[in-house]
Amino acid sequence: MLGTVRKKSNGNQRQEKRDALKKRERQYYTDHPKSTLRLTPTGKKTQYGMPIYTDQHGWSHSESSETFQLPNDKWTTAPVIWPDPETGEGRYFKRKELIKILGSNGWRNPITGEKLPMFDSEPEASSWALDRDMTLQ
Repeated sequence: MLGTVRKKSNGNQRQEKRDALKKRERQYYTDHPKSTLRLTPTGKKTQYGMPIYTDQHGWSHSESSETFQLPNDKWTTAPVIWPDPETGEGRYFKRKELIKILGSNGWRNPITGEKLPMFDSEPEASSWALDRDMTLQ
């Protein structure tokens, strides 16, 4: 029908937001590798209880996460920013460190006590992570 404007479905809008977020974050970390970021605590927490930090470029960081496979063949997504056990300063942890920390804590977030979500596939885990990332306040 001529002259009819079709609205995008909520699913398409959501996917566009997710894609834009992924692109923005990918570019930011390309320009500012995680190993170069100095994270300063803001004293605030996300609605999920994780600390929020600001870097030297003015960006906020809280629950940057990584999706990875566990020894039981399940997939999970976990925050990669934690207070360093030795200094207390926020930093990005590597996968081996995460697995050690989380595994020794019964696959629970040691800060919030939240049980890590478990998935049968990487796409399921990654989708869950993006959905959570989009809700962070």
